[in-house]
Amino acid sequence: MLNILRRAWRNLVRVPGRTVLLVAVLGAIVGLAVTGLAVGAGAQVGLLDAKRSLGNEIRLTPNYQTARRAALSGQSLPEVQQVPESLADKLASSPYVVADDRTVTGLVTSSDLTPVADENTGASQGLPFGSAFPVELSSGFRAIGNSSPDRSLTSNQGQRELLRGRLYTADEVAAGAAVAVIDESLAEKNGLDVGGTFSLTTRDGAQTERFSIIGVTRDVSPPAEEEYSGGPGGARGFRFNLFGGANQILMPYTVVQRLNGQPDVVSSVTFFLDAPENLDLFKSEAARLGLDAEKYMLVSDDPRAEAAAAPFQALEGFARVAVIALVLVGALVVILLMSLVTRERKLEIGVLRALGASRANIAAQFIAETLAVCLLALLVGGLLGGLPSQAVAERLLSREMAATEYGPWGRTAVLPGGISIIDTQTDPAGEAEPQIQVRFGWRQVASMFGIGLVLAGAGSATAVYWSMKMEPASILTSRA
Repeated sequence: MLNILRRAWRNLVRVPGRTVLLVAVLGAIVGLAVTGLAVGAGAQVGLLDAKRSLGNEIRLTPNYQTARRAALSGQSLPEVQQVPESLADKLASSPYVVADDRTVTGLVTSSDLTPVADENTGASQGLPFGSAFPVELSSGFRAIGNSSPDRSLTSNQGQRELLRGRLYTADEVAAGAAVAVIDESLAEKNGLDVGGTFSLTTRDGAQTERFSIIGVTRDVSPPAEEEYSGGPGGARGFRFNLFGGANQILMPYTVVQRLNGQPDVVSSVTFFLDAPENLDLFKSEAARLGLDAEKYMLVSDDPRAEAAAAPFQALEGFARVAVIALVLVGALVVILLMSLVTRERKLEIGVLRALGASRANIAAQFIAETLAVCLLALLVGGLLGGLPSQAVAERLLSREMAATEYGPWGRTAVLPGGISIIDTQTDPAGEAEPQIQVRFGWRQVASMFGIGLVLAGAGSATAVYWSMKMEPASILTSRA
């Protein structure tokens, strides 16, 4: 073994130009891979932080993309399938789900109630898709039902607080009790309070039910811009409420199902996961459980945070692909170089074999030389690759940010039946620029040594292959 190592060392220093070339080429490949590993690790940290900011909620809704495209192009809205409760039950069985809240919305009228008019209701010119909405709908009400009573104040396009009375209970949800919680403005306009009653009629007039008022709320949502512009070309959109917050009536979702005549479907389902990091795992689980992406979609609860995660996700994927590509290219380069080097040294191999060296002895020498070259390349590449990694990461993140600068964080328009259309052409001016900090921990060190082993293995296998093919007699005869 000592003789093998001595011969390997002598060969490396005997032709320093060849050794330096091998170390330089492999060091450059390793350096680029190390940069990719550091950038990918930094992107993973940024992506994890962004996912944590998403919270642990994810919402299942009908896939409104077709409806969105039709509405924005001025076409009539196609029929959208509501979410079957059987699908909600399947997804709720996922091990990542700890609870869920099912929401149903419906349009109703009332002979007992007079709607509260405000700047958001009754003005057809304020509707971005004009002819799609009959003006008389502005005289109606929007019934909103939840399966989780404690979510009823925060899950309906706004934030409300309970002034007096109470919310409906889980037992009332299960029983489909005809109880309701109304806004204080609607209560004052109609001279009603907790304990009062009123009737609601379905849009087709086929069914009327009488409801008992159990609570009165007040809208405490922050004011939202009614019109905004942004995106390339100044694309415009609207945020509006067809009925106004005061004309939304809260009740158990089972009651709204009954009013809609659809007892087995819901408008949307919010799933509460055990951890924010499991959002992607839950999406994969949902596909396995039979979620049809053409009909339904899963939307994270905070589109802004989701948009912030997108550049890190793209950067992580790019870094992963780049490292794999570099390893493959490096292996091919090593195979080519070692093929040339080994065949160039066939006279040396012939002399060694003529002097009694075995094939295994010669193969061990080439393996030792390849390992030494790869070890030097790892040291050089590790040092050179780590230096520019932060600058490279920032440059790549800026590129991804430029590509997603006008990406979606959501503007919601409430259409008849509770349809939500998200306009993705929004302007992120004023948003804080996301930051990335490269990481180089033990995982990256292990990956770097793994890359070195792949390169050393490819080079050693090539050298051994060519050295085994050479016969001393034919080598020395051709040189005579």
